[in-house]
Amino acid sequence: MSTNDGGPAFPQQMLETDRGRFSVDAWGAGGMSLRDWFAGMAIRHVGDNLRECAKAARKGDRPWAEWTEQQVAAACYGLSDAMIAQREKKP
Repeated sequence: MSTNDGGPAFPQQMLETDRGRFSVDAWGAGGMSLRDWFAGMAIRHVGDNLRECAKAARKGDRPWAEWTEQQVAAACYGLSDAMIAQREKKP
């Protein structure tokens, strides 16, 4: 079973020629996936909150600031997968 990557994060409309005329019906899929984009946005939030986690750790709490890099990455991609699954649900 493969992971749904959500398709391209920033699809670009491609111009194709059809007997000398331009068509804008095709979309390019280059670049990062939506899954990677969501994970990158999640890690940005983690970085923004490291100071608060360090304060909590000094108080004896065990926040995710003590996680390994692999645990943080797995959590960010887990959030990304959940976001992709949620956006595919019908309202």
